[in-house]
Amino acid sequence: GMLNQPGSITLEVPLGATVKQVLLYWEGFMATDAPGDNTVTVAAAGGPGVAVVGTLIGGPTLFFNGAYASTFRADITGLGLVSAGNTTLQVSDMVFTNVANGAGVVVIFDDGSSNANIALRDGSDLAFVGFAGSLQTTVPQTFTFPASANNRIALVNLFFASVAGSVSGGTIRPTAIEFTTNGPNGGTTVLNNLLNSVSGPEWDHFAISVNLPADATSLTVQALSVDNLATGFLPASFDWLAAGLSIE
Repeated sequence: GMLNQPGSITLEVPLGATVKQVLLYWEGFMATDAPGDNTVTVAAAGGPGVAVVGTLIGGPTLFFNGAYASTFRADITGLGLVSAGNTTLQVSDMVFTNVANGAGVVVIFDDGSSNANIALRDGSDLAFVGFAGSLQTTVPQTFTFPASANNRIALVNLFFASVAGSVSGGTIRPTAIEFTTNGPNGGTTVLNNLLNSVSGPEWDHFAISVNLPADATSLTVQALSVDNLATGFLPASFDWLAAGLSIE
């Protein structure tokens, strides 16, 4: 969460692994129809800050009155800030005229084990059940991979902004994340009400293990603004920024 800056991001890369790529994401709302801040400052804990310029990969999109969402991505591999072991990065100087929601990092590494199927989807997908058209729900993201005769586990990393923090009202805002596999033993798993500013105000990150049955060749992920458990609370409005998949 970047409501209070600098924001800290703690990463754990297995000892002995080689970092191949480090991607920094950040997102916020502007009060007018203009892209947000494309430049932030990144530092390893205790080290000097480096100005990082990002690419606009989503928005600006009008979500609701006075909130135009923008998402940025920057490849910061060459800065050498992340290596094997534990790393804490500090992100600051992120300015949005409505709210700076949050920032997150994706690290791709080689630990010397077998090859993995890796895929990444990113951008800005806004959803609120009370809105119309494309803003009512998100676009399902389907990852494909070769079949296996064995059951496997996929690790799915997800970034979300603008759920349940003080700016969003500070109350429970129901959601659902659905994982659907194909094949003869496929099915759908639904995780309800995970989004709750668990990674700081207005920011959620999850690393979720998903079972892939034998002979499955696809996994579809979708985030929904719904109240499946009938809590009576208003479903969340949110921005889905990234979904990363790895299958060893």
